[in-house]
Amino acid sequence: MFETLLDEARKIVKENQAAEKYNIFKVLEVTDKEVMMCRVLADFLNPHGAHGKGKLYLNSFLAEVLKRKDADHICETARVYKEYPITAERRVDIVISSDDVFIPIEVKIYARDQKAQCFDYYSFAKEKDSLTKVVYLTIWGSAPSQYSMESRDGNASLESNDCICISFADDIIMWLDTLWKEETNVSMKDMILQYKEAIENFTLSLNVELIETIILISKSSILSNTSTMFVDDTIPFFP
Repeated sequence: MFETLLDEARKIVKENQAAEKYNIFKVLEVTDKEVMMCRVLADFLNPHGAHGKGKLYLNSFLAEVLKRKDADHICETARVYKEYPITAERRVDIVISSDDVFIPIEVKIYARDQKAQCFDYYSFAKEKDSLTKVVYLTIWGSAPSQYSMESRDGNASLESNDCICISFADDIIMWLDTLWKEETNVSMKDMILQYKEAIENFTLSLNVELIETIILISKSSILSNTSTMFVDDTIPFFP
């Protein structure tokens, strides 16, 4: 049973990889490189990005992914920054800023949280936008660790609702699907698809790794329990 499940998971990954066309992200081996993938996302969001679509992509992201009802208002004066410095040693991956809104976005693919990282981002953003929240983008939409949420001295901590957790596997891929369907420019349509495939490359691979781990744990647990059943002669098999 376990081997069959794992074989099926590996088959799905191979089929997806075989079906892919030429992908510049894979050729450059940057599909799991946080900085590179983040820069592409930042350009998609930037109203002045190379895509030439103005605020269209940003508006879609704000409305569909972040569920902002004020998306149109934000886009009127929006500016998007990558690696936005808040101190000499702190840079926010992506910032969406307008006249009265400041949205810090922290992207995590494989990198670990840093001490007080989300706390520092939130504290800085709060001075510019009283309603701000830290957008925390990970592969599966996991929450930041307490290590990141707590201040450096440990005397203060963010609440869970101070962060919005979104994922590459669901939120970003669904958003890219929307952009792809609405896009009429052939070059941009292909670039959106390639970026989506690059994301699927690391999410599908990690899915197999996760299944392998679960299978190993399950097999170990079953074998352990079975062994206990037959070794423990105190269990009255026959009343």
